Amino acid sequence: MGEGDGIIVDEIILFSNELQQSVPRTTHAQRYHRKPEVVVLRRTIWSWTAGNTESSAACTPCYMYGTVKDKWERFRSMISKTIDKRSITSILRRQFHASNRLHSDDGKQSVQIGNPFCLKPVECENHTLRKHDNLRRQRLYEFGLYVAACLPKYVQKVQMQFNDQLEILIVPDGLFQVLSFLRNHQHACCNQCSCVTAIDVPTRQFRFEVVYCLLSIRFGERIRVKTYTDELTPLHSACELWESCNWFEREVYDMFGIVFTHHPDLRRILTDYGFVGHPLRKDFPLIGYTEVRYDDELKKLVYEPVEYAQEMRRYQLESPWNYMNNFHEGYNNPKPIDKKKKN
Repeated sequence: MGEGDGIIVDEIILFSNELQQSVPRTTHAQRYHRKPEVVVLRRTIWSWTAGNTESSAACTPCYMYGTVKDKWERFRSMISKTIDKRSITSILRRQFHASNRLHSDDGKQSVQIGNPFCLKPVECENHTLRKHDNLRRQRLYEFGLYVAACLPKYVQKVQMQFNDQLEILIVPDGLFQVLSFLRNHQHACCNQCSCVTAIDVPTRQFRFEVVYCLLSIRFGERIRVKTYTDELTPLHSACELWESCNWFEREVYDMFGIVFTHHPDLRRILTDYGFVGHPLRKDFPLIGYTEVRYDDELKKLVYEPVEYAQEMRRYQLESPWNYMNNFHEGYNNPKPIDKKKKN
């Protein structure tokens, strides 16, 4: 950034060296010994020293005090002196070129330059009810990086799904810490846990992947928190954060056999009393281990082991449905002769 330029960033205003000379300075004691009816405001104005570039910019602070009315009048006069139309145009042009330099086009597709803080925009137009908002995706991704920077011990990966939802992959030991951060932090406010589910992949070392689906009503965004575990490693329950996790975690325990510590009432919720196994595991048989039927003679339910009438089944793949493309009545008859070709 050159000399004489300025950019507004939140409440911090960047100006040139000329602004330093016109800013009145007051000491710490003078600021707190003013009259009580005067509203005192403090704004830090950073100005670049001459000869510095964008990459190595040394800043010198100066302070401004005064009433609300005097402050804005002083700002208006200083801006008119230091910033003209040419400098504003150069700033906007520089920001536009900087934003476009994040992606380059090689003639075939947009290729992202190696920048871990920027996402590749989604350009495909599919028939969905909600189109992709690249600016919103970028903000969500930056928030995920912010969570990873705040909790580097627990967050392993941050990624964006195609449905514009943020996914945070964490270690099992940091499940409660990350969920508590997302619920209580002012920039997240995930005050609702809409679902808790799991995925079973027996070929992995940690076969279960547990997913917490969070909803921030304040910001209108959804975040998925994923972790991993096995049959013997328990996870910390989130019932202290959301009461809905009571039943959700009981369902995960009933269907997958994943144990949650610090749960007030961890027992089966979907299957019957005395049920053996966990139905949603990949190694659970399709027909189960026991058969439940009502006995008219005993007038009660009877549990019996399943009898496999046929241990091995052989399926015949050949069937008339293979002729689906040419299917008609009498498909096995010879094809009619074309008279035009015959002539």
